[in-house]
Amino acid sequence: MKKFHLVIYTPKGTYFDGQVDEVYLNTSLGYQGILADHDSLITAVDFGPGFIKIDDKIKYYAIFMGVLFIEKGIVKLILNNIESADSIDLNRAKESQKRALERINKKEEGTDLKRAELALKRAITRINSVNKL
Repeated sequence: MKKFHLVIYTPKGTYFDGQVDEVYLNTSLGYQGILADHDSLITAVDFGPGFIKIDDKIKYYAIFMGVLFIEKGIVKLILNNIESADSIDLNRAKESQKRALERINKKEEGTDLKRAELALKRAITRINSVNKL
């Protein structure tokens, strides 16, 4: 399979810079697979699980919003955050999901619903990446 150059940036710096076979992630266009020689593209990246394939090895990630740029054979992801599924504590993610749902469902005065909804999205993304969904 033909490889292409992938660079992933986060606020902490360069997360990944190397040659890959395939990238799969959730964009504003839906779940999108990226292969070598993909047409130029700029699109938003949404919360969701994703994976990177290198030499028939697939590594899963939790991806947290950003922008995808594809131009001249180089794919750049600028993300708020990315976490390897291997590093995620599934029980902790499930507890975070439970707490976020409780905050949303209680609808108590003073509850920051946007913050609770984002916490829920992060928890679900982590859970789905560990479960390879």
